[in-house]
Amino acid sequence: MKIVYYEYKENHEVTDFYVNTILRALTKSGYTVKEIQGDSQNLDKTAYILTITELAVLKWYVRGFRLFIHWSQGAGPEESFMKHKSRIRYYALSLLDRFVFSRSKFLLFVSNYQRKYFETKYSINLSGKSYIMPCYNCELSKESFYSPGKYESNTFVYAGNCTTVWQYFDATLSFYKAIEDKYGNRVSLIVYTKDMEYARVKIQEKGIAASVF
Repeated sequence: MKIVYYEYKENHEVTDFYVNTILRALTKSGYTVKEIQGDSQNLDKTAYILTITELAVLKWYVRGFRLFIHWSQGAGPEESFMKHKSRIRYYALSLLDRFVFSRSKFLLFVSNYQRKYFETKYSINLSGKSYIMPCYNCELSKESFYSPGKYESNTFVYAGNCTTVWQYFDATLSFYKAIEDKYGNRVSLIVYTKDMEYARVKIQEKGIAASVF
């Protein structure tokens, strides 16, 4: 019996949807999927384990696991450097990245560019053990874009952090400002973020009419 373990975490809706999609695919491929609950001492060390963070790979490797299916969501070392400006953190996380990519039996990337970037950075070939699966949480339908009156009045939504460099919140607001200047009250902006006060200040600086939640 082929077993794949996974450790449930409270993630955002998109992450849960993505992970559940992977688990369903593994089940259809003949694997028995089991959630890790409580003490991990009695787990079968010859089983696969699905991971979504690099530190999780290191944690389970230390505990004796060797078969990893890993979903790489971004570029951790680069994002860390943009936030902390620490070269020590950058190099430490890069070593962890290289360890994860070399040890994983199968990798999921969100784009070909992401995979090729890591192949170039770490001088390793990942094409034979990776799959490109764009991140999404629902299927698109033509009715969502082509319907009478669809574009007479439009609401734009920003959801996520506002203070992290790679989110480009300022650039997003500038882009929306150009739209608002052109279409006036035919458009509106809603921002969903934990950085509510920061978002309100930036929105006021841009002179945008927006709701923040």
